Amino acid sequence: MSKYKQYCRSEPVAYPAFTVHPYYHKLERMPWAAASVIEMGKVDKFIYLSGETGRDPDTDREPQTWDEERQGVGKVVGGIKEQTIAVWTRIKEILDDVGAGLDDIAFINYYLVNRDDWWDMWHAQAEFFEQNCPDLLENPRAATLLKGVQLDLPNMLIEIDIVAVTAKDN
Repeated sequence: MSKYKQYCRSEPVAYPAFTVHPYYHKLERMPWAAASVIEMGKVDKFIYLSGETGRDPDTDREPQTWDEERQGVGKVVGGIKEQTIAVWTRIKEILDDVGAGLDDIAFINYYLVNRDDWWDMWHAQAEFFEQNCPDLLENPRAATLLKGVQLDLPNMLIEIDIVAVTAKDN
């Protein structure tokens, strides 16, 4: 038997189209899942969201020339906390528009520019989840976190993409 207890088969959390298996280190349950197992016979839709960012929808625009591209034309909202809330707000809006919800999220990819932004991102996300989908706090999904990445705009601090799965109606 391995010395590592990666997940506990006796504690899965079942959703209509997938099951989340918690991840453990020796001392505690971790804030991400070991696996999200998608049950193909129950699936209505797979939803892959493009990476969502903290772009400001009121003032942001795409560059019109290569010079503008190099200058990083585009606008984001505030710092890491504001950008995190903007990201999750967009994810929620898109999922709502395509007939899904935050609780249908099976997998999350996080991309952070600054390693030190992790805690502020995590706390802002926790506040958003608490208000909009407490289940994501109680039953974390499988996830990947990349820190120290370069994103599209100079002031862009975070990008998140997700995979969601909806169940067939029975």
